[in-house]
Amino acid sequence: MPGSAAGGTSASTVNTCKTLLTAARNGLQIRDIGVQKVYPRVLIRNNVIRRVDGLTDSPLYLPSWAIYAISCAYALIEENVIDLDTSVPIYQQSNTAVSYFNNTDSGGKLIQAVDYTQPDNPAIQSDLKTAFEDANLLAI
Repeated sequence: MPGSAAGGTSASTVNTCKTLLTAARNGLQIRDIGVQKVYPRVLIRNNVIRRVDGLTDSPLYLPSWAIYAISCAYALIEENVIDLDTSVPIYQQSNTAVSYFNNTDSGGKLIQAVDYTQPDNPAIQSDLKTAFEDANLLAI
């Protein structure tokens, strides 16, 4: 299998996704149409998502997303570097269980996902790194 290292562990590669300023404005989309969770396990790891040549969105377009995950049964979204000029770079909706770990911008600022399963009440999703740091503080 490509990318496999000795001992059966998989080697990690870094992908770069540069989005263009068009109506198809999203970086990585994992979605289906319907109620059933078509994607039982999703892993989005070690990606660099940014605009081509550092361009910005036109105010005429809806906001862009770096990662757009809908109807995943279980997903892990971690270690992605996202540089987009949008308030919600990671969008999720109608997923069973999604975990986030250390998704940042190029300056190291943590980026948290927002769940829009209930559009009238979007919920910021916790990051495992933040939860771990909070647990360490409480243990002191």
